[in-house]
Amino acid sequence: MKYYYRIKADTILDELGHEHTVYGIAIYQNGKAFPERIIGDIFCERDAAEWFVGLCNDLELCPEQLDDAVADVIVA
Repeated sequence: MKYYYRIKADTILDELGHEHTVYGIAIYQNGKAFPERIIGDIFCERDAAEWFVGLCNDLELCPEQLDDAVADVIVA
C-alpha cells in the first residue's frame, strides 16, 4: 500500500489574540480523497514542513513510523 504525505496548514491564536500559521502533516492512502491521519502544529516555518514532508515521501515512510519521525524532528 502506498502512502503520500502533504503539508497541513492551520491558523492558531496566541494568548494575545494574534494569528499564526502552523504546519503539520497529513497522510493520504493511494487513491483516497481524505487523509488517513493528521498531525497538526509541528512546525512554525513552512520550509521546515516542506522538507519533512518531502523526506517522508522520499523514504516512503509507513504511517506506523510517523510518530517516531515527528518526535525525532522536534528534538533535533
